Amino acid sequence: MAFSTKSSNSFMLKRMGELKRVTVVGAGTMGSQIALQTALSGRYDVALVDTVAGQLERARAQNRRLVERAVEKGRLTEDQAQQAIARIKDASSVGEGVRDADVVIEAVIENFDAKKSVFEDLGEHAPKDAILASNSST
Repeated sequence: MAFSTKSSNSFMLKRMGELKRVTVVGAGTMGSQIALQTALSGRYDVALVDTVAGQLERARAQNRRLVERAVEKGRLTEDQAQQAIARIKDASSVGEGVRDADVVIEAVIENFDAKKSVFEDLGEHAPKDAILASNSST
C-alpha cells in the first residue's frame, strides 16, 4: 500500500493547515515541554493530560519557570510567554483532553502496558479523524 500519491499528499497538506488543537497525554518532562513548544508556536491551542495527582501542577510550574527564564534571556517577550502559558489547558482524563483534538501526542512513561492503555482510551475518546502520535525517550 502506498501513501505518497499526489492526491494523498495534497490532502495531508490541506489537512495540516486546518489543525488547531493539539493534545499531549503525559505531563512529565517530555510531555510538558512538547506542550509548551507547541503553545509557543502560536498556532495551536494545547490540552495537557495527566491522571497522576499533582503532575499537571508540577508541569505548569516547570513551564512557567522555562518561559520566565526565556524572558530574562530576551528570547521571549513577557506577552509571548503569557500567551503560550494561557494556550495550555489542563485535563485530568483522556476523554476530557482529547474531545476536540486534531492531533494527539502520547508522551507517557516507557512502559508498553501504559502506552497500550493510552491508545485504548484514545480509540474510545479521540475524534475519528485525529492524528495520533507516540513519543519515545529511548
